[in-house]
Amino acid sequence: MDEKTHQYHEQAYKIMKQKGVCCWEKLLSPKNNEIDDQSHQFLKEVLTKKWFPKQGRAIELGCGTAPILRFVCEKGFDGVGADISKTAISMAKQQTPAANIRFERMDVCAEEIEKLGKFDVVIDGHCLHCVVAASNRKKFLKNAFRILNQKGILIIMTMCGTVNKKQFLKNSRGEKIVRDILYIPNKNGFLPIRKISVRKIITEEIQKAGLSILMAKYINPVGKDPFGSLMIAATKD
Repeated sequence: MDEKTHQYHEQAYKIMKQKGVCCWEKLLSPKNNEIDDQSHQFLKEVLTKKWFPKQGRAIELGCGTAPILRFVCEKGFDGVGADISKTAISMAKQQTPAANIRFERMDVCAEEIEKLGKFDVVIDGHCLHCVVAASNRKKFLKNAFRILNQKGILIIMTMCGTVNKKQFLKNSRGEKIVRDILYIPNKNGFLPIRKISVRKIITEEIQKAGLSILMAKYINPVGKDPFGSLMIAATKD
């Protein structure tokens, strides 16, 4: 993963832990559910499809504190959560009493992810948009392809353009978007933290990794959120 972006996320998880906040959604607002409504609805829909595995192994790449992984594993899967953040993995372990889920601290863009074996379901629970560099995004999707069983399912839930510029400027605390990268101000200038590509580009990235898209849902920016979302289920033929 991009080193500077990783440092930003590690610091964010330390703040969550200090405040007693369980996950990203609750950090945004205590009123939020642990899984955002759009992702939750998409997951429920995907889980009902005939092509979705009924049991097996599931992994979440960039699991954070793992609310998404726990939700999927409640449906009959043995789970592995992988994240580069030491604090996120520690929090995930504390929040996950289930014996059928374990956690590993590792870089999801590195080849070491293959040591975890093969999976029937691979989940990107809002990690791909945190991988900014094009070379690392290729590695991320290549890893997802390699660890996915034949006919297995890759779920991607990611931020997506277009951006509601008026709402973005209204929300902005010094952040800026240059081309499709979101930057936040820091002591050294600006730090790139999100890649917000349009649907066509994200779709092409997935297909170039060797995956076939079974289902896709684009959601326009809603309310105070200036960013769209793209939800995809793909398979390894």
